[in-house]
Amino acid sequence: MRKTLFKIHSWIALIAIIPLIVISITGSVLVFKSEIDGLLMPSSHFVVKALPERMPIDKLIAKTEYAYPEYVVGSWEIFNDDTADRVYLVKRGTEQWYKFHLNQYTGDILSEPVGTSHYFTDWFLELHYTFLLNDFKNLPGQTGTVLGFFFALFLLVLGVTGLIIYRKFWQRLFSVRWRATLQIVLSDIHKMTGVIGSPIIIILAITGGYFNWAVWYHEVIEHAEEEHFVLTKNLHSSDISFQHILDDSK
Repeated sequence: MRKTLFKIHSWIALIAIIPLIVISITGSVLVFKSEIDGLLMPSSHFVVKALPERMPIDKLIAKTEYAYPEYVVGSWEIFNDDTADRVYLVKRGTEQWYKFHLNQYTGDILSEPVGTSHYFTDWFLELHYTFLLNDFKNLPGQTGTVLGFFFALFLLVLGVTGLIIYRKFWQRLFSVRWRATLQIVLSDIHKMTGVIGSPIIIILAITGGYFNWAVWYHEVIEHAEEEHFVLTKNLHSSDISFQHILDDSK
């Protein structure tokens, strides 16, 4: 049993090593996404809080619609500190999403609408969970999402099999035979870090796999017989006050 698990553990590691390295590095970097955005584009990411309160969201929406009549407001990220609001637009008659930054205190537009993977960290995010494969027209639309899901499963199997194979390693968890051969030293380090990190690896595999599965299920199963809805106008009544909705939610 132990030998079989070891073979499974080894083969999966060999097959998935490069994608898992990509996922690990990009995920570690994306933890600091906001800080990196602030360094790379401070004039768009940050705002000076010139007024004690942000402008009403209805006025900000009106400013956006006036500035970009060829777009429909699709989503809005709201911030109440020194981080600029991020506004997501859909170009009328298309399925293309764009985003720009807006000063929520003055209503000033801080950047022009660009694709949702235009900025470095947004591109990095797409690399993290789709390997940039979803944009290839000669591949099925969710190829990268599906691969990301399977590599999350591989990571889960690595974490579980590693714990089973080295389940007694806790007896000498922090002892590395430094005076042994390089192969033994590296093996001990691998076992030690693997056993310590396996709970985190398993959690990351489950949560990451779930996110990819949820995206795939939404796109492929829930909308299997439907085409993507093409926006040509706002889907909400002009009588709706989003500011009242925000106030009621507090």
